[in-house]
Amino acid sequence: MPIGRGIASMSLLVASGLGGCASMACETSVIVVVKKDERARLETPLGWHQTESGRIEEAPMTTVREYWVQAEDGGWHRVSSQQFDAVATGDRLEVCR
Repeated sequence: MPIGRGIASMSLLVASGLGGCASMACETSVIVVVKKDERARLETPLGWHQTESGRIEEAPMTTVREYWVQAEDGGWHRVSSQQFDAVATGDRLEVCR
């Protein structure tokens, strides 16, 4: 493969990975937040880990936090922890649908 084509292919790959919501099948829209909900669940990571004493054990369970906001139309939208902390009930928020 010529170098120019390789660079172009790599640029396209990087651009598609960095676009996030905008490059995928997503429409951004502005909602009015009527309710906020922080949810936590336990998750067991795949694999094993080695303890300080050298013993091999299953990876310990971890707590995964999810942040959700409800729009006026009743739909729930997952948001980042930063968005969740910054928004209050009644505020407008841009979300990816």
